[in-house]
Amino acid sequence: MEQDGALEAAKMKVTIFLLIFIGISLFYFIPLTSALQSNIIPYNFTNLSDRNAYSGYPSASQPFNGTSVANNYGNTSAANYTNLQTRDAVFANQSSHGSADEPFWRFNFTVKDAQNHRANIQWLTVNVTGKGRIGTGTELGVVEIYNFSSDLFVTIGTFTATNANYSMNYTENINATDFIQSSSGNVTVYIEGENTDAGELIVVDFVQVDIMYTSDVEPPQWSNNMTNSTLAGTTINHSANWTDDVGFSGYIFSFNNGNGTFYNDTWAPMTSDNWTNVSKVANSTAGSIINWTVYVNDSSNNWNVTGNFNYTTTGAADSCSCPAENSNWLIINGDQCVLSTSCNLGTGRLRIMNGALRIANTGVLNSFGCFVNSGSSFFVINGGKLICR
Repeated sequence: MEQDGALEAAKMKVTIFLLIFIGISLFYFIPLTSALQSNIIPYNFTNLSDRNAYSGYPSASQPFNGTSVANNYGNTSAANYTNLQTRDAVFANQSSHGSADEPFWRFNFTVKDAQNHRANIQWLTVNVTGKGRIGTGTELGVVEIYNFSSDLFVTIGTFTATNANYSMNYTENINATDFIQSSSGNVTVYIEGENTDAGELIVVDFVQVDIMYTSDVEPPQWSNNMTNSTLAGTTINHSANWTDDVGFSGYIFSFNNGNGTFYNDTWAPMTSDNWTNVSKVANSTAGSIINWTVYVNDSSNNWNVTGNFNYTTTGAADSCSCPAENSNWLIINGDQCVLSTSCNLGTGRLRIMNGALRIANTGVLNSFGCFVNSGSSFFVINGGKLICR
């Protein structure tokens, strides 16, 4: 009996331990897994890529017609695009110009990867902020989103004279994807006034559509491509800045050194500062056209590529003359140079690739960096001064 009791007590301890362990695992691992597997992408007018706004005042409702200004509707102004960017009570306006007009706004957002990852879409939410402004009467603006499956507009709310925000959430894939056109990925939000008088307005403050994916589908984005020099025969740094909504994996740098052929470096991991920085020695012929491109993938293996960037290499007209401040000094062609005055390169660098430089007793050189190639020479005579930072 005592052995049976001890055995039951041991089983109970194991059961309790397993329950505690499972509970802790669920507490720690389930939220983390959920966070890693979901990705919300907002679409609004802070970014004008693949999105547009049309407005107008036709005499009859024409929600999908928006290309002909002659018929009183068309792409909205640059100022209105700016006014639509943030929820700040700075409005984009569309007025009625005559009796019985039907002024409208139509907002199109192209959902990235809607075709490739349509099954991963979990929900769609639309937010619209604005109002109908009093003119000769009170203009009402009916806020709608288009259902491509049923070929009907679904009403979200109605603008009155009071500024208001309307939102609607469409959960589950079958409901959310009804509002995303399968062929183009478009989501269409529409606001219409009906049978209005002259001078009445529909004003919109902000529009945003959020799409939630069950996995990361947003590729890395790049900006600020730059090089630090164009001097032929020197080492040039090629940089681009990258952002991603989850995290980076690595990159491939592709380089055409003026010979017409791109060569890819091996894949390299991304650093934590979000920059790709690759140094290459440009060919020594001035006037060569150098091309470079960067491919980056994120931690979900979404790839993106920069444009094809290029620059033309330059050379030094007289390699023995001190260049302007903040310029590089390149000594080439076997020149034997003597510096007997003050030369301040500022942020520029001295590079002796093929030749020699002697700083005389009256010479002063201030350079951000100094490089002397093998086989070249660099002397400082007693009394001369060299500052090589």
